[in-house]
Amino acid sequence: MTTSNNTTSILTTVTNMTTITTTTTTNPSNTRTNNSAHATWNEQQIRLLINQRKHRNNEYHQTVGRSRVPFWNSVARRINRSVVRSNFTGEQCRRKFDNLVALYYVSKII
Repeated sequence: MTTSNNTTSILTTVTNMTTITTTTTTNPSNTRTNNSAHATWNEQQIRLLINQRKHRNNEYHQTVGRSRVPFWNSVARRINRSVVRSNFTGEQCRRKFDNLVALYYVSKII
């Protein structure tokens, strides 16, 4: 199986296993309020996210220290520029990618 076909089958499997929705909740330590940002992802946006992470793998792993916030913010900017009506944050991109990876491993077990 080629890489393109493999990526497509993984994306299809993950898309079929779950809705393409991510909820991000923040709770600053100095307040009691709970702000919620809801991000809905379509297939094109997920493909862009996967491609950005895949093609920038070296940059991701060569990030000094453990903070990859600038990397994920850059990914979010590129997705937002490429897709009309998208306004993702770096945190939403990181969480979505982490969830996709987790779902991929779960789907391999099942």
